[in-house]
Amino acid sequence: MRVALAIVAAAAVAFVAAVILGEYAFVGVTPWAAGLVVPLAVAETCALAAGRRPAWLWPFAAVTGSGGVAWGVWLSMGRGLDPWPSGGSIAVALALVWPVAVGAALRRRHTAGVS
Repeated sequence: MRVALAIVAAAAVAFVAAVILGEYAFVGVTPWAAGLVVPLAVAETCALAAGRRPAWLWPFAAVTGSGGVAWGVWLSMGRGLDPWPSGGSIAVALALVWPVAVGAALRRRHTAGVS
């Protein structure tokens, strides 16, 4: 039950992030901040709702967070009427890559027995 709650809560955070990001142009620091903050917010919400940090947390945060960022970019483009900004590509790529890298590093650290 808590896992289902975690998934729904994380999806809700990605949805809210997309709506908020849709109001901003993806230039300057915005793509970098969005690519870092949205997956982190998704992961932390998921961990809080689940009551633990499951193994699937970081890959799930990457997919859900990058989906929220991509949706936010699409909304900021006037729902696809304007061309896709290069900052949007940076934000989506960053949101997809860094949580997976963190998850892999934490898994390696955990399997090595380092706490």
